[in-house]
Amino acid sequence: MIHATRDWRDRRADPDQRIRITVVDREAFAACESLAVRYPGLQAACELVPLEMDVESPAFLRAAWLYDGERNCVIDLAYVCLDDDAL
Repeated sequence: MIHATRDWRDRRADPDQRIRITVVDREAFAACESLAVRYPGLQAACELVPLEMDVESPAFLRAAWLYDGERNCVIDLAYVCLDDDAL
């Protein structure tokens, strides 16, 4: 995620434009806060959107969170990073 944000920052045409990254985790708010503390410049190029959800839950599998109210996909690219390789 850090590398993707750096690439975005280096290639964006508008310096005020930020990449939007949705963080899906059972502790998404804490994960976003931790990233902001560890990488203080991250928020200048990146908008972290926490979504607290278990990746094994039916809500995650339904994937409604990928779409807005008009059924337009709001995700351009997804990286899935799990702590458990068995998932």
